[in-house]
Amino acid sequence: MKTAFKSMLMVLVVAIGAHLAAQQKVAEGEYQLSGANAGAPRQQWVLTTRPSGGYILRSEIQPPQNGTRVLQVEELNDQLVPARIAYEFYLKGRTEPNVVVNCTFANSSVSCDGKSEKGTAPRSMAYPCKGAILFLVRDLSRFDFAWLMAGALNEAQFTSGQARLRTINLTGGAALELTDDINVAALQAVMSPSQKLNVVRPERYTEWEFISDDDDVEVITFLGTDQLEFNGAKVSARHYSMVRGDETADFWLAAPGILLKMSMGPEAQYVLSNYHQFRKLIPEIKAEEASPEKRATAPSL
Repeated sequence: MKTAFKSMLMVLVVAIGAHLAAQQKVAEGEYQLSGANAGAPRQQWVLTTRPSGGYILRSEIQPPQNGTRVLQVEELNDQLVPARIAYEFYLKGRTEPNVVVNCTFANSSVSCDGKSEKGTAPRSMAYPCKGAILFLVRDLSRFDFAWLMAGALNEAQFTSGQARLRTINLTGGAALELTDDINVAALQAVMSPSQKLNVVRPERYTEWEFISDDDDVEVITFLGTDQLEFNGAKVSARHYSMVRGDETADFWLAAPGILLKMSMGPEAQYVLSNYHQFRKLIPEIKAEEASPEKRATAPSL
């Protein structure tokens, strides 16, 4: 009996250890506008390990907008390229998501499924997405564009010359329910008690739709490696630029692919702040000591 009990105890210890390892926190930080826009909402994120390798990113805007939450969840490989991008929408006071959109990348294609009050959304047909892709739910680019853009640049994987970037916008299916629910919540937040909102929606899910104009491809240029002051150290960052019409956007990524800064002119600069790493992710930044309990705690996002 004692031998059997010890065996069961060992199995339990191994199972708990595997669970904690799966939840190990690697880094955390936030993206926020600098300068005159410093008081704008912040995009807080937490990066944890994934049991099968790579990382899980959880990100959301703080403080919550209109009392609702939109949680962005990504599964990333070791180069921080997305293997899955998902969104969860929570109404005020809810602990279970009202809408989920889940998109998986495999074999140079993307397919999506999800759920809402209409039930489970049928899985979409696979849509080809070979090469560097900026993947957005239509009208949701404001939700953690920094990590989405970093994923596209990491996927391009080039340190000289130029590369092409294709943007794919997703709508229909559960994605349309997601954007509708967000917009309705925003309208209700500014309505007076005497006002009424009449929302007309299709009774069933519409078809998933992937929108991409193959003739409208952005060109990204590698400008070299710069030294940036970050967290009290000089960090090597790959500098890329992208021209769209009369506007130029610049991006600086530290190894292994973390966006440190994104500039779209002097009035729109996103910077990484309040960054802490518990594993040697950015080589020039010291990994902080943290108790096993803290490192194993599931993210609060």
